[in-house]
Amino acid sequence: MRFLVIDDSREIIETLSLCFNVCWPEAQVLRTTQGKRGLELVEEHSPDLVVLDKSLPDINGLDVLRSIRDSSDIPVVMLSAWGQDAEVDRFLEEGAADYVVKPFDYEDLMERIRKVLRWADRRMSSSSRGAGVSAAR
Repeated sequence: MRFLVIDDSREIIETLSLCFNVCWPEAQVLRTTQGKRGLELVEEHSPDLVVLDKSLPDINGLDVLRSIRDSSDIPVVMLSAWGQDAEVDRFLEEGAADYVVKPFDYEDLMERIRKVLRWADRRMSSSSRGAGVSAAR
């Protein structure tokens, strides 16, 4: 399992890395405070899930999400200090799998990430089965 954390807070990055390593001991956690570097890491390593802060120093989180969506269906969980309904809806419409408002409970976030991973796994399994059925026709 490979996770990527893109957040401007080194404290959040370190804490999330620890949480991922507790929940998934063999996991590799990639991390950066920069959106552009995060996009490079997505391309280089194809993580299983991205945790993405909305506010980054170099590029807006929405632009990072859109760039990820242009080339991949990797699940992205958004983090933000802002949680207005219209903003949450916009990120979900743009392809985020979930949206979590800071401050958050780390146990709750890990549970939400487990759910996103289960959802993504089921989606991949069903698309694989669908591809097999189509190919057999």
